[in-house]
Amino acid sequence: MMVSMSKSPLKKFPQKIASNFVKCKYQLNIYTIMDANSLRTHRFKAQLNKFSGIISRQFPKTKRRLIKEMVYGIQASKDVKLSNISRSLQEDIPLIKTEDRLSRNLADEDFTDVLNEEILRLGDDKITTDMVIAIDPGDIMKPYAKAMEHLCGIYDGSAHQKAKGYHLCQVTAANLEHNKIVPLYSQAFSSQEGGYVSIAEKMKDIIGKVKNRIGTVGTWAVDRQGDDINLFNFFDTEKLSFVTRLKLNRWLYTHNKNGGIVPVKAERLHKHMSMNHRAQITKIDDGKETIINLEFGITKVTVYDKPEKWYYAVVALKAFGALCMYNGKFYYDDLKLENETGEGKWTNIFTADFENDTNALKKGIRSGTSGVDTNEHTNYKAGIVRGQKAQGSQCLMIEGANVPNYGMNKEVGKFADVNGIKCIMKFMEKALL
Repeated sequence: MMVSMSKSPLKKFPQKIASNFVKCKYQLNIYTIMDANSLRTHRFKAQLNKFSGIISRQFPKTKRRLIKEMVYGIQASKDVKLSNISRSLQEDIPLIKTEDRLSRNLADEDFTDVLNEEILRLGDDKITTDMVIAIDPGDIMKPYAKAMEHLCGIYDGSAHQKAKGYHLCQVTAANLEHNKIVPLYSQAFSSQEGGYVSIAEKMKDIIGKVKNRIGTVGTWAVDRQGDDINLFNFFDTEKLSFVTRLKLNRWLYTHNKNGGIVPVKAERLHKHMSMNHRAQITKIDDGKETIINLEFGITKVTVYDKPEKWYYAVVALKAFGALCMYNGKFYYDDLKLENETGEGKWTNIFTADFENDTNALKKGIRSGTSGVDTNEHTNYKAGIVRGQKAQGSQCLMIEGANVPNYGMNKEVGKFADVNGIKCIMKFMEKALL
């Protein structure tokens, strides 16, 4: 077989263009989790490059690259393990080499102060006076770690037991509508590291750093570990507005209903004030909504350690009670509600024995007119009656009369009119006291 060859000179591709062409073809069929939508990925990478460049601007080139790769790798792999972060980078070298480089660059310098300084700088002009600045002392559990540096003892609040790991403190600001969230500070630390005094001192140090940047705007909110006289004094000295959750065994001074000043534990504070407010909140846990009905009041208190300073205390109680169905008489006595504060430890929240002609339970499901059998309805009536001697002299009786039983009653039928739609009813009208 013969082939005719032209004598004209062959056209050569520039070497640079040819190498780029080969490189693009080689990478054409490589995909990561972030490549599901090319336009979205392009925008994300542009925003990531801008953000990582801003927060790492004080570092040398190698550290800026490290921060960019770490931020991208965590987002792409949805994991914080170096092995998965390294896989998401898809470098043309053995995986272990990428892991070694990331590990080495992470270990030789602490980025905490510089990164937090840049994040504070980005967020300080977004904080307004009506925002809540939440400081959350948490923890990072390391149950299987043996030789990690400065591994310390922590308390697992979920399991109510001691564990191994590190302490964590985060500061985040949010507006009242919860549609604007501004991260401000985050730091992990150990009680075994040099210079550590206490969690309260560490919190004061972090609050001071944030305050130096954003000023005294907003209201600080501390949930766990906020009941500390040292923190109270710090907030007052720095002229910061704050809200915290008190421990149930915290002793206070308050005004009783007669105007006198009396000592009282926080768990008994509601006995000395009017609980004349109602609220309904929605708790979302793992995508599941739970409605919680609250009864609350506001009063002035002062702590034993600082009697000259008066604070406002908000006391909230969850609604609970007795459930009745159909017509008839229902008897209740010695109602008791307890809260588990530790393993095998219970604190009494509510007790009612009805022996003093007093019924502290209030009529109606939910609050106001949003539920059935409120004060405007008379299907159920409650009152104190004489009981058996073995049970005490008095008890609570609830009597239901003329209660419709949809689905099993010829008079009311099987249907109910709900917003103009006739619905088949398979439940009983109920009264909650």
